[in-house]
Amino acid sequence: MTFTYDSTDISTDLAKARLALGDTDSASPLLTDEEINHYLSLATNVYMGAALAARAIAGKFARMADTQIETVSVRNSQKSMQYNALAEQLEKMAGVNGANIGPSATGISIDAMDAADDLTDRPQPAFKQGQFNDPPNRDDRDDVKWR
Repeated sequence: MTFTYDSTDISTDLAKARLALGDTDSASPLLTDEEINHYLSLATNVYMGAALAARAIAGKFARMADTQIETVSVRNSQKSMQYNALAEQLEKMAGVNGANIGPSATGISIDAMDAADDLTDRPQPAFKQGQFNDPPNRDDRDDVKWR
């Protein structure tokens, strides 16, 4: 069970993950090096590994009860919520669309769609934008003036 962090050298994935988590205090570490390295091994990048680690920290705090003695209180539920929020932020930084991972149509250019429409052996779509324009095919009839 080790803890290493050197603020003058954050070139390792472990140091980057610790910095992203705010787990940089050796006097009260939240996770060991081995635990963080485990989450990094499961992830595709440092931010995703840190997000997994943040969820683990949130789980630790979720198990603990909120306590209050006179005017001093410790709200572990708040810590849990904050680490879950941090995990969502790190997931966005990792390129994940937050917790809502779903289909995306990014990267499709208008030229690529037009080229696909021009393919003669491609099945035509059942629906097309503008199919109900009135009058139909008005662009093909230059001899008729439409008002």
